Amino acid sequence: MKLKLIYFVFLSATLFFGCNYIHKTPSNLESESLKNYLNYKQAFDSSLVKHFPKGFSSEIRSFSSLKDVTKQNIGFYLYEYDVNLSVLKKIRAKIEKNAIANYRTSDTLLFVINRFENLQTDDNGNIPKIRDSIYIDSTTFIGLYPIPNFIEYEKPTESKNSIWLPQGFDLYVLEAKSGNYFKEYDLKKNFQMPKGWKNGFSRGIAISEKDKTIIYWGVVW
Repeated sequence: MKLKLIYFVFLSATLFFGCNYIHKTPSNLESESLKNYLNYKQAFDSSLVKHFPKGFSSEIRSFSSLKDVTKQNIGFYLYEYDVNLSVLKKIRAKIEKNAIANYRTSDTLLFVINRFENLQTDDNGNIPKIRDSIYIDSTTFIGLYPIPNFIEYEKPTESKNSIWLPQGFDLYVLEAKSGNYFKEYDLKKNFQMPKGWKNGFSRGIAISEKDKTIIYWGVVW
C-alpha cells in the first residue's frame, strides 16, 4: 500500500487564523512542526537520515515521508524555502567538504532513481513504463551516483534528465551504496534501475542559491 505524507508549514497570518490553528500561537505552531518532523524522521533508520538537521533553517518548509514498497519509492525529504543566504552558504561550505559527488540540474546525464516516474503515475500509483532501455544499461552510469527524481518538489519541473527540479540546483551526494541494507522493507529488484543498482540507498542535499532553497534527502529502493 502506498503511504505518502507531505506536511507543510507556512508561517503567515493566513495560517495563524485558519480554522485548524485558530487557538494556537506561533510558538505552539513552531513546536508542533518540529515535533512532527522529528517523529517522522525517527521512523527511518538513523544511518539514512543522520545528515538531516535537528531544527529548521527557515520559517517556510515542508517534509515528505514516502513508504511505497510496491513502487520502491521509500524515503524522507525536508524542503526549506526562503533560507537566509548567509545560512545557506555556511551549510553549502560544510557539505562540500563531505560530499562524495556534486552534480547540477543542468547536467545532461544524471543517474536518477525511478527516473521513469511522471506526474500521472506518481499521482495515481500506476507502475511506469520503461521509455528508453539505455537508462537500465549498467554501462550508462559508470562513475555516477544515484540521486532522487524530486517529483515531490512543490513545483516539479519536467526536464530531459528526469530530475524534476528547476535549473540552478547543486546536488551533493553524501553517501550512496548498492544492495538491500534495510531489511524492514520487503524489496524486490527495481526494474527501473540498471544491473548493480537494483537495490540501494542514497542520501544527500540539494541547494539553490537562486531559489534560496535547501532539500535534504534519504532514499531507499
